[in-house]
Amino acid sequence: MNSLAMALVASNFEGRQRGTALGILGSVIGISSASGPLIGGYLVEHFGWPSIFYVNVPVGIVTVIMTIIFVQETPSYGENERVDLWGMLLSAAGLFSIIYGLIVKESHPGWPWLGLHVGGWLVAGLIIMVIFVVVESRLQQPMLNVAFFKEPHFIGTVIVAFALGAGIYSFSTFLTALMQNYIGYSALATGVRQLTISMWSLILGPLTGILGARFPKKRLIGFSLLIGAMGFLAIANAVGPQVSFANLWPGMVLIGITNGMVNPLLNTAGMEGVAPQEMGMASGLINVFRQLGTTVGVVGFGLVQDTRYEQYLSAHLNGTGMPAKMTAGIHAALVTAGPFSGHSIAWSARLARTPFVHAVCQVVLRAYDRGMGAVALCAAAVVVVGSLAALLLMRGPVATDAQTKD
Repeated sequence: MNSLAMALVASNFEGRQRGTALGILGSVIGISSASGPLIGGYLVEHFGWPSIFYVNVPVGIVTVIMTIIFVQETPSYGENERVDLWGMLLSAAGLFSIIYGLIVKESHPGWPWLGLHVGGWLVAGLIIMVIFVVVESRLQQPMLNVAFFKEPHFIGTVIVAFALGAGIYSFSTFLTALMQNYIGYSALATGVRQLTISMWSLILGPLTGILGARFPKKRLIGFSLLIGAMGFLAIANAVGPQVSFANLWPGMVLIGITNGMVNPLLNTAGMEGVAPQEMGMASGLINVFRQLGTTVGVVGFGLVQDTRYEQYLSAHLNGTGMPAKMTAGIHAALVTAGPFSGHSIAWSARLARTPFVHAVCQVVLRAYDRGMGAVALCAAAVVVVGSLAALLLMRGPVATDAQTKD
C-alpha cells in the first residue's frame, strides 16, 4: 500500500509539491517503522509471541474504515479487464514451492540440495514460474507485463528491492537472536535498542522526498546502500564473546540510515516511466521482490550461519576436556538446536554441574560469533550488489512534461 501511494503521488505532483508529499508519506512510514520494534518487544514480553499477530486485527479494521471514509477513488483503469486467474494461481504456486523448499533446507541443513525433499520443491517452483511467464506473455490482459523485465531500470529496481529485503530486513532476525539469546536482553530491551535502526526511517522520512526531487535517485540509492555495507562490516568486526550494544550501535546506525533513505526512494524510482494503469502492477512486483529477498535472506544467511557454527564446534569441542562420548552427545545436541538455540544447552543446569561448563560455553560463544560474523559479511555483499545495480542499471531523472515543453 505504501509503494502504491507513493507511486500515485509521484505521478500527480511535480517539483516541490512532489517532494513535500513524499516527505509526508515518508514520515508516516517512518513512524510505523520506528514504533514497530518497540511495540513488538513490549507485546512479546508481556503477552507472548501470538500477540504480535493478533494486534494486526484491530489495526486492519481501523485501516479499512479510514480507507472507505477518506481515500478517494482512483481512475478505474481495470474496469473492463478480466481477472487473470491462471496468473494468480501459477504465481502463488511457484513462489510457495520455492519458498517452502528453502524453508525445508534451512530447517534440515544436512539434507542435500538435490534431494527430493528440498530440490523437488525448488525445481517444481522454477518450472511453475517458467510456465507462469509463458502464460503471461501470451495473454492480452495479464496480471504481469513481462515487458517490465526488458527495461534495465526496472531490473535494477527489483534487484535493489531484493537486496534491501535480503540484506537489511532479514538481518533483523539474526540481530534479535544475538541480543536476546546471547547478550541477554529482554524482548522489550531488544526492541528499544533496535530503535537505533528503525528511528532513521522517521528522521529521514521528511527528507527523502525533498532529496529525491532534487538529486538523481539512482545515486542516492546506490550510495546509501554502500553506507549499509559499512554498517554490516562494523557489526562483523564488533561481534565477539564480550559484545554488547555499545559495540553494535555504530553499525546499526549506518544500517538504519540506509533503510531510511532507500526504502521510500525505491518505491518512487520504480514508478518512473511506468504507465498510470500499470503502477499497481509495478509496485506489487517491487514489494514481491522485497519480501522474497527477506525470505531468501533469512534462509540463506541461516545456512551460512549453521555451517560456520557447526564447523567451529567440530573443530574445538574436542579441546574442552570432556570424555569422547559426552563430547559427541553435546555436539549432536548443539548442532540439532542450531545457533539460535545452542545457548540453552551450553548454559543448561545439567551442564552447569560438570567441570567442563566454562570451556563448552566459550566454544559455543565463539562458534556463534563465527556464524554471526559470516552473516554480517554476506549481508554486506548483498547490499553492495544492490548498490551496483542501482548505479549501473537504474536511469537518471526522467524529464517531466513541463520540462519537456520548456
